[in-house]
Amino acid sequence: GKITYSEKVIFKIQISTSKKLKSTASGNFKEVSPVEYYEDNGIYKYTTGNETNYDNALKIQEHARSKGFKEAFIIAFHKGKRISIPAALEMIKK
Repeated sequence: GKITYSEKVIFKIQISTSKKLKSTASGNFKEVSPVEYYEDNGIYKYTTGNETNYDNALKIQEHARSKGFKEAFIIAFHKGKRISIPAALEMIKK
């Protein structure tokens, strides 16, 4: 489904992008679930994980890479806006 946002800094792992909206049903993304998406300039970006802890996000990234998403990388959101990882790590220190 579509990403829902929170007040906290959330780390997600981006695993794929597409110009067309794909179903996030299990099976479409190998053994990675749950999968959510957000839209950015007409491109759908698919993510997994919903972590407030960066170390947990690293573990999910590793799992996604082991399932064939070699380019999986961590992204961060705060209040619905994508923010840089350094900014996110700074915010969670407080």
